[in-house]
Amino acid sequence: MLIGIRPINDFAFKKTFGSPENKLALISLLNSILGLPKPIVDVTIENPYNLQDFKDDKLSILDIKAIDQTGAIYDVEM
Repeated sequence: MLIGIRPINDFAFKKTFGSPENKLALISLLNSILGLPKPIVDVTIENPYNLQDFKDDKLSILDIKAIDQTGAIYDVEM
């Protein structure tokens, strides 16, 4: 049964791929898109807020920020 939520909706995308309980879905998405020589096997989902370093800097909020076991950082934007 279809529930009418499109996966490209920001809320649905973040819920599907940015929740720790769904990290296997994020790993699968990253591996499918990136096609790395060695696949990602684990990620840690990080705080998506990039705070300002200086008073005039802009706060940025990523859809998903993750780090793999080698330390590579992934900024996933829908």
